[in-house]
Order: sequence, then C-alpha cells, then structure tokens
Amino acid sequence: MKVLYNQIKELAPGLKAGPRELGETLTLAGFMMESLTEVSYKGAKDYLIGFEVRQNRADCLSVYGLAREAAAYYGLKVKLPKVKTTWPAGDRLDIKVEAVKIVKRITALKITGLKNQASPAWLKEFVGFQGINSVNLLVDLSNYVMFLTGYPSHLIDLKKVSGRISWSLNHDFNQVTTLLGTTVNLKKDNELIIRDEKNIIALSLVGSRAAEIDGATDSVIAEVAVYDRVVIRNNSRSLNIVTEASHRLEKELDPNGCLEALELLCSLILEYAGGRVESRLFDYYPKKYA
Repeated sequence: MKVLYNQIKELAPGLKAGPRELGETLTLAGFMMESLTEVSYKGAKDYLIGFEVRQNRADCLSVYGLAREAAAYYGLKVKLPKVKTTWPAGDRLDIKVEAVKIVKRITALKITGLKNQASPAWLKEFVGFQGINSVNLLVDLSNYVMFLTGYPSHLIDLKKVSGRISWSLNHDFNQVTTLLGTTVNLKKDNELIIRDEKNIIALSLVGSRAAEIDGATDSVIAEVAVYDRVVIRNNSRSLNIVTEASHRLEKELDPNGCLEALELLCSLILEYAGGRVESRLFDYYPKKYA
C-alpha cells in the first residue's frame, strides 16, 4: 500500500513527524515501510511511502486506515472528510441477492446524466502512484475511492444490462472475459458473480467486459459490497486472479463502512462527471456487525 505523506498530514492535523519518521513509526506498529520516494503531486513536492500490510487488516490497505494508525500513535484526532449524498424516494433498484450466506452487505445507487471523459491530471497522478494505468474518469474515481477508504466498488453501465441484477453463485456460465482482457474458465457452483439475465457483469474480484465503463457511458449503478472473505480468497486462488479488489475483499472488511465509501464515490462522480442520483438507496444488510 502506497500513501502520500501530505495526505496523512491532512487527515491527522498536528502531525509533526517527517515522512521518514512516519514510515519508521508505522513499521514499529507492524506496517513495514518498504519504500520512500520524493514525488510531485498537484504541482507540489510530496513523499510516496510504500508499506507492506501483512496482517488481516483490510482497513490499513487505505489512506484513511494508515492515517488512523498514525493519529493513534501520536495521540492525534483523525479528521476524515464528511460527505453526505442525498437520494430521492423514487425508484428502487431491481437487485436480487441469491448468495445470502456469502454476501454480508451491498449498498448501491443509480446515477444518470453523466459525462465520462479523461481524468484530470491529479487523478491520473494518484492512480499512477499505485501502479494503475488511467482508464477514464469514472473508472479512475472508483479506484481512487478504493485506495482512500479500502473498499472496492463496481460501476455498471446501465445501458449494457439486461433485466434484473443478481448476486449469486455461478450455475450457468463456463467462461468470462474480464476487464483485464483475459478469458477465464469457470467452475460452476463455485464463483460468486454479479449477473443480469444474459451475462456475468462481474466476478466479485474483477469486472467483466459485458458491462464495462467506456467513453459513451452516461448512466451507472455504483455499488460497494462486502462478502465472506474465505469465499473470495478461494475464488482468487482457484481462478488465479489477484487484483487490488481481491487483496482487500479476502481480508476482514467492516461492512459498516460500505455506505460511507459509496457516498464518497457518488459525491466525486457528481462533482467531476455531473449527473444526478435517480434511485433510492439499495442497502442489503441482513446481519448487523458491531
């Protein structure tokens, strides 16, 4: 996990430690500093600090999580952005959860009237620091929120969806072509998938080409979900797919953070791509976690 020093300082006001001291401090806390590089971000000098997170700490595979750790060590109060997305009391999303023993929580909203385009320079820089190529504005914002909060998300192009969207175990499909461009052979009754009436929209680990976000995308369903981590780990190993999303979902993510991550993602989409929220919140959360 790589974080920008100035982002940690912003989230933990009053932090006096320099970038090297911060890295060494978090190493003592169990998050081993493996790199420290001077970079330029948003036209100013900064430092990119790389950490190896070995523990079952999905929360620390994020800027927010490492900022909390730093604030706790130095006795500071962490100051996270306050975001509130409003949604109408209108349409319900046509979503069904069939894999009830695997899905811990799903939050989702529909956003329409979007203008997808190339990402601004700061966003391209940020995803580049994480070793990811910029794709387009919507995809990059989804990745940005994952690195900030630790919660992976999917954006689904509504115009490419046929009928109801379901979270289920795979019973019908033999193959899927992922967003990575690889064709994966599936084992029925094994993989957790997101599907419509015709296609696999996404594996839990990675999206598929069936509903990918492209330059013509103007309406999406944005979703953030948490699953049984053992199932995700088994899917990752059996399919030989390791992604930034799988790396987080196979650890113990707190379901209570899903809505916060979704609201942040939607607020950024509305700010940079325009549009409006057109559905009420879909929130499947059958068993509340303390």
